[in-house]
Amino acid sequence: MRYWLLSVSLACAGASVVQGAAAGEALSISTDMKSVSTFSSEVNPVVTPKDPVAAARTAFNFFDYTVARRAWEPLAVDGHADAQYGLYQIYSRGLLVEPDQDLAIRWLKLAARQGHAAAQFYLGLSYLRGEGVEKDLEAAWIWFSRAEAKQFPTATRARDSVEKRLSAEQRAAASKRLAQ
Repeated sequence: MRYWLLSVSLACAGASVVQGAAAGEALSISTDMKSVSTFSSEVNPVVTPKDPVAAARTAFNFFDYTVARRAWEPLAVDGHADAQYGLYQIYSRGLLVEPDQDLAIRWLKLAARQGHAAAQFYLGLSYLRGEGVEKDLEAAWIWFSRAEAKQFPTATRARDSVEKRLSAEQRAAASKRLAQ
């Protein structure tokens, strides 16, 4: 009897799964993002994603960071915020690449400036901690505020926590910068 690990419809990715991968089989998404297959001769699911960013996110979620990175890189260069955020995750954590905080922050800033809520939140966190950027509580407050406006979970709590540490002058300056 086979136990199926993957038998879901990837409707959110604009893809459909014909069959799933059985326990113990590896899942692979091709680098051209046109198909997904297992390394089994008995089971060969085919996924035809309509959204290559979502297909790359699926590869990332299945720990296939190399495929995700290769798919996201050209999309990120073309300005796709989700792909830029994905590359931030790969480079900041060093997932099958050497960790590169400068490159990670570069991708994070690009995604955040385009309004990617998670990128805005994590850029605020980077400014709060001084990770990859100079510590700047005003900038942290601004990015948390932007993430909050997009209803990113925990952004309100993070912004309020930072706000308590700001002087009245810093809050006024941060509010002015946020309004620009």
